[in-house]
Amino acid sequence: MSYTAPYRRQHEELERVVSQIWERLSFESVLRDPECIVQLLGSLADRLNVHLAMEDNALYPRLIHSTNPTTSETAQHFQQEMGGIRAVFTRYAEKWNSSDQLVRAPTAFIAETRSLFAALERRILRENTILYPMADAL
Repeated sequence: MSYTAPYRRQHEELERVVSQIWERLSFESVLRDPECIVQLLGSLADRLNVHLAMEDNALYPRLIHSTNPTTSETAQHFQQEMGGIRAVFTRYAEKWNSSDQLVRAPTAFIAETRSLFAALERRILRENTILYPMADAL
């Protein structure tokens, strides 16, 4: 098993929850069952926090302390970039943490969710194709 197999599995789990939420990103769905969406968002937040903690505590230190300067620099860049994404996600999760909030502004919720999920998907793709192969090569 590769070093990054657990991280890749977590990406798959994150993508599964994102997909479940994405399926409910219509005005009608948000109004019909906001509680389900809030629960899925909670699950996504929990999984993302575990994933980020694992990366911060194990993956990034391993890569940053690599003797390969490219690996070290890439890991530092990814870690710094993730701090921005984490902050955006935290604000998003705090803003949309109740069904009442979703029902009051479904259009805004849908737009913010689509934007955030697109950024998250790009990040997952970059980690899977750039960062994780570096970690597996160590």
